[in-house]
Amino acid sequence: MLTFEEKKAIFRSFNLEEKQTSNGRINFHYPESKQRGQVVGTQLHTNGNGYVIGKYMSPDTINRYGYKIDSRGWIPIKEFTKEQLTDVISEAIKSMSVVENHDEFLQEGLLAVQVEGDNNEEKRFENENIHSLNDERKSPCVSRWLWWTKIVVEFNRIIWGGSIERK
Repeated sequence: MLTFEEKKAIFRSFNLEEKQTSNGRINFHYPESKQRGQVVGTQLHTNGNGYVIGKYMSPDTINRYGYKIDSRGWIPIKEFTKEQLTDVISEAIKSMSVVENHDEFLQEGLLAVQVEGDNNEEKRFENENIHSLNDERKSPCVSRWLWWTKIVVEFNRIIWGGSIERK
């Protein structure tokens, strides 16, 4: 296991912005991030604990390196070697350098909705126009808003479609 100073030195080698937080913890920011967040490493502490952002990494990258991502989207780095820490930081920076991709089901043209009842089974349906939301002429904010609007409309159709009698 690397010491606190060794981990700090590795983060610093990537020219990240270092910010002190409470209880002697340090966060490292990547200001050129194309993603919503800029924090690459968080809660780096003298006891060896710390996390690197993993929520923007592709599933292929996560599987290739065997990263364990917690429910918040962070990869714990307490037991990482120098090579592992260098790899995870470079992969995190690489994933933060590309424009957001709206999740896997958007790429597949499928939308999965969890519906109560029917044994909580997952309902999947084809969403024929979802790729048009990823139009390069729209700003990312507008694209995301249109994407969420489409999901809410389709979700309401699934939930309320069969339960309201039409006259």
